[in-house]
Amino acid sequence: MRRRGYWLTLCGSLLTAVATPSDTNTVSDAPIRRLVVYKDGHCFTQREIVVNSPTAAISELPHALLGGVWAYSRDPKVQVAQLRASWHEAKRTIAPQNMAELLVLNDGAEVTMELMFPAPQPDSNQPIQTEQHSGKLRVFKPAISYKDAYPTHDPPPPYSPQPVLPPRPRRDWYYGYYSWYPYGQQSPPDYVQDDWSRMASQCSFALETARGMVAFTPAQVKRVEFLGNYVKQREATLRHPQLEIHLNGAKTGQRTTVVLAALERGIRWIPEYRLVLPPDKGEATLELHATLINELSDLRDAEVTLAVGAPQFLMKDEISPLAMRETFRQLSRWFGEPDDVYQRAIGGAGGFGGFGGFGAVVPNVSPPPGMGISPASSESLLEALPQTDAQATVLPQLSLIPLGRITLPKDSIAQHAVMQQPLPYKRVCFWAIDLTQRERESYYWYRRDPRRFRTFEELAYELMQRRNLSGEVQDAILLENKGNLAWTTAPITVVQNGAPIAQDILLFTPQGEDALVVLGPAPQVNLSHTVSSETRGQGFGRIETERRGVIRVTNARSEAVLMVVRVRFLGHYLSATREPFRITRKSVEQSTSDTWNWSLRQKAPMNPFTEVTWEAIVPPGAMEWEYRYEIKEGQ
Repeated sequence: MRRRGYWLTLCGSLLTAVATPSDTNTVSDAPIRRLVVYKDGHCFTQREIVVNSPTAAISELPHALLGGVWAYSRDPKVQVAQLRASWHEAKRTIAPQNMAELLVLNDGAEVTMELMFPAPQPDSNQPIQTEQHSGKLRVFKPAISYKDAYPTHDPPPPYSPQPVLPPRPRRDWYYGYYSWYPYGQQSPPDYVQDDWSRMASQCSFALETARGMVAFTPAQVKRVEFLGNYVKQREATLRHPQLEIHLNGAKTGQRTTVVLAALERGIRWIPEYRLVLPPDKGEATLELHATLINELSDLRDAEVTLAVGAPQFLMKDEISPLAMRETFRQLSRWFGEPDDVYQRAIGGAGGFGGFGGFGAVVPNVSPPPGMGISPASSESLLEALPQTDAQATVLPQLSLIPLGRITLPKDSIAQHAVMQQPLPYKRVCFWAIDLTQRERESYYWYRRDPRRFRTFEELAYELMQRRNLSGEVQDAILLENKGNLAWTTAPITVVQNGAPIAQDILLFTPQGEDALVVLGPAPQVNLSHTVSSETRGQGFGRIETERRGVIRVTNARSEAVLMVVRVRFLGHYLSATREPFRITRKSVEQSTSDTWNWSLRQKAPMNPFTEVTWEAIVPPGAMEWEYRYEIKEGQ
């Protein structure tokens, strides 16, 4: 009999996996053709696939939000009847991953083994003896599966160990911000076991010799020699997700273009502004650069559009079941936390969002019909947008900037020049105060978490909080947005004579509004502000409190300065000895935050947020004016 040896020492390397070509894959790739990218990592994608049968299958599932997936056909006579997410199974030949799997594959083979007694242990100096045995390999396999023994329980996962999922955020009511439990993070496994591998790890082994059965474990095997042919590979079943699109009205052989639209996560853009000042007089130049971070999918000649604004995605923390990223049981936990979800939905909403630009009043506009969702509509939202660099599209709450066709592989970063806009500017001195404590509440809502990157909105609140506490007059540059594109919240670097002179954060500024870029403390310019109050009305009826504020600016410079003063309060503006440049009012929700004291929470429903802005040319010397407002209380 021909002898063929298979040697495996304890210090030797394991078998490497050998893959054979899988079965013919009839699932098609659907590349992203059009894309709208938001700053927070959300993106609206459109994938296209041309099919010639009533059923189309896409190999890459969208990483979409709950309620953010739909499909439509470009042919008005063809309708999408169903989207079905399922698993596509493929066979693959692999080598055994350890000694136990090799022995299970060769159950009943004639072998000669050299066994170690006892089994070697790490960091053990116990002497080891070896014995050599020849006979037939016997494998005792588990006979009852988990599904058979516990038919009403959830079965174990098809692969183990499972990848480590990030813990879901839960609101910590004590500290007033989101916490993650547990804090300790684990690394995901590099390799996993399927059902067959788990079965092999639970088997018992013995060698049937002429003198009886010799039991052993795979850890005791020092050398094994197979007397004859032996099995070196096994067939594994691997599963890949796929999305099937079933069509009505499509005939076999008819070419139909199907579009899959989804609101996904995985691509974000980071804005960066640069303000170039002229050497002497003239206009400044505002430049916008966008850094694209692609962690979703390869982009190949895709039409990319950048979104400026703050859309509300209520389901941003929940993944669509069609993405097959979580089981329905895990997904349903969202509905088991109504208080937490409600606070997530309304928390942090409202407010002005910092001193600076304010959102213009937008009338209620009904959405355009179709939007690429109805089968009767063959044109999508993205396709209706102008794809030229000369014009940006303005929608309610959003501005869309076409970036052109972009090729960007997954897990790569690229920077693009987006805008270059000449605009006039003014050198001013700036001072602001917030008497409502709203900025303090908003800043605490954005309490910093050291385990994640802070957004620009959080940094803006932090900077504004520091400036309000300092009470100093600031040198600043006043810009007016006269273009057709809103300015998003982003870092801005001020450059003059080829060198940076300051860096700040430009706050969101709609068209027609102004923004301030702070350069630093203003020397020789000081401001004092005092407030006194007088109460009218007694008892349990309506009480009105009139407050009088006095602003005094002292200019020790030799030339006049343009002074911008902004005061925010909770109440109704009455009058001022100097006419304000602008008065902005906004109603507010009744806050429940502990950072608002009880008195302010009671006054909020009857009094709006009011911000009064003055622009005054202050000559050398002192200038003073006063203003009055009232706060209403009671029934």
